[in-house]
Parts: sequence; structure tokens; C-alpha cells
Amino acid sequence: MNQKRSPVNNNIEPEELQVPNANSGASSQALEQVRSKMKRNSRNYSSSNDWFQEIRNRQQQFVTPEIRAEMSRKQARSRRIGKKKKRANLYQRAAVMSKNAWAQGNVRALRSAPSQQAESANYSNMQQMRIQEVYNHRGFAEEEDDEEQLEMALDTLTVEQNEDKIQVNANEMGQVLSQLRTEPKVASEVEAKFELYSNFLKTVEDSRKATFDFWKECKEEFTEQSGVGNAVNQVEQDIRNIDKEENLSIHFHPNRWFVYDMTQKADSNNTNIKNVLTNIERKLELLKNDDDCPFCLEALSDLDQNEVHTLGCCHKSCKDCWNNWKNLKGNQAFCPLCRQTDFLGAMC
Repeated sequence: MNQKRSPVNNNIEPEELQVPNANSGASSQALEQVRSKMKRNSRNYSSSNDWFQEIRNRQQQFVTPEIRAEMSRKQARSRRIGKKKKRANLYQRAAVMSKNAWAQGNVRALRSAPSQQAESANYSNMQQMRIQEVYNHRGFAEEEDDEEQLEMALDTLTVEQNEDKIQVNANEMGQVLSQLRTEPKVASEVEAKFELYSNFLKTVEDSRKATFDFWKECKEEFTEQSGVGNAVNQVEQDIRNIDKEENLSIHFHPNRWFVYDMTQKADSNNTNIKNVLTNIERKLELLKNDDDCPFCLEALSDLDQNEVHTLGCCHKSCKDCWNNWKNLKGNQAFCPLCRQTDFLGAMC
């Protein structure tokens, strides 16, 4: 439903509003029937008070306890999917930062005196270990602090890498790898570069394990919804391909330093795993689009992306509904799903 609703002043005192709760069973079919009826009643609103009256009428006329429970279930699922989508994005960021840490470490070691090469490489090795901690953090708990801490850890690393005097752009990455074709003549440089490879490989191995565990968590969301079997099969194939023979085997060239071939394979696997995570994130986004606005109860999939408002809690509503609600409540506006009791109490 693509309609424009005009907000008005903040001095309107709304009447009591009925909001969804989750006290009984769910009925998706009944919710679809409600949507069809409500769409026939759709109209433009001249004021936020006008919007409020329509919302109250919809809630009282159409919403049964079963439909309220179905809405609550879908919104809870939407929040779970939002958190998992965020985790997929964090893992992708970690893959990019891991490669960057390896590249910066190699350039730093190359520019250092032999006596300083181990110390120069160690700075990047420590970054790899912090990235490994992100991958090794298991579980997808409901607490928001869990995800925020991981995001803050990567944000801190991003700042460190961006402020580093050594900067390696995408075009220079190949040159950094290429210089490993020839084995260094200085023992300290050999040790420093091999240690950089070892830590990069460890990070890629951790990302593989994290991705496998992550998909096990995500798969549950797909199995709850019909018609997504092909999506599940595609991701399952992508997961299996991570361990296919060509990704595990290394072909060593007699005229190259063996670290070059091993690093090249680790880099290729790092990219493959990142692409799998990107694919999972996209599919999670498609699942998350199956939301309903908790105010007007209409499907958000009927709206353009710029007409949907996402709250900090990951719940969504029509942008027009949220603007009208915020216009009535000002800075005290909050999510009607996260704080249903508070919401009802404020409207009494």
C-alpha cells in the first residue's frame, strides 16, 4: 500500500489504542484475510489524529487473539533474523580486515630493518588474533550487548587499520602476494612472513568453522517458512563447496617459495567463505521482508524500501505510521512490540 500520510502538531491527545499481544495461537490465513479487508479501507490521512482513529478501528474491528499471537510470532522471528543478518555482515567485515592485516604486516616487515621485522609483523598478528576472537564467539543470544561488543571490536580494528601509516589498496594486494614468490634471503624476514601467513590461515580456518555453525543457526529460520527450499539447497551446496577438493588442495610450484602457494590458497578460501556469508545475508533479508506493520497491520513487503522504518530493536513499521506515532508522542515514542505493556499504559 503506497500512500502518503501527513503528520500534524504534537498537541493531540489520542484515545486508547488496542495493540497486539501474544496470548493465544496463531493463524496466518486469518491475518491474510484481515490484510485484504484493510486494503479496501485504505485512505490518506489528513492528520495524525485521523491516522490514530483509523488504527484504533482496525485493531478493534479485525484483530482477534489468534491474529495478535501470529503478529507477535512473526515480529519475534523478524528480530531473530535481523540479529543473524547483522552477524553475517560482521563476519564479512572480519574477512576483509583479516586480509588487510596480513597485507599491512607484509609491507611493514618489508620496510623494516632485519632486527625489527618480527616486531613489525607482530602488530598485524595481534590484529589477526582479535579477529579470530570474533569468529570464535559462539551463540546468538537475545542480548543486544552480545552483537554490539563484536561490532565495537571490529570498529576499533577498522580505525587502527585506517590510521596505520601502511595502506594497501585493492590493486596493491596482488603485488604484496606476488613478492612472496621469491623466498627472502634474510632469516628474520622469512620468519616474519611465515608467521603472518600462519596467523592469516588460522583466521580463515576459524571463519570456516564459524560459518558452518552460523548456517546451522540460520537454517532453522528457513525451515519455518514454506517455499524457500531452493534457497536452502543453494546455501547447503555453497557450504559443501567450501570443503571441495580444489579448495583444500595446494599445488606447489618448484620455482616458487611454498609460502606463496599456501597464502594464495588461504586468500582464495577467505574470499569464498565471505561470498557464502554474503549469500546467506541476502537470503535472510528476503525472509525479513515478510513483516507486518504493528500499527496498521499491513504487509511491509507491499511498500518500497524507503517507506519502511527500522527501529533500533530491529522491528519494523511503515514509515508513515512511525512518523504519525512519533508526532503524537515526540521523543518518548518507542516500539509498540518491545514495550507492549508500557505502550498500553501510556495510552490509557
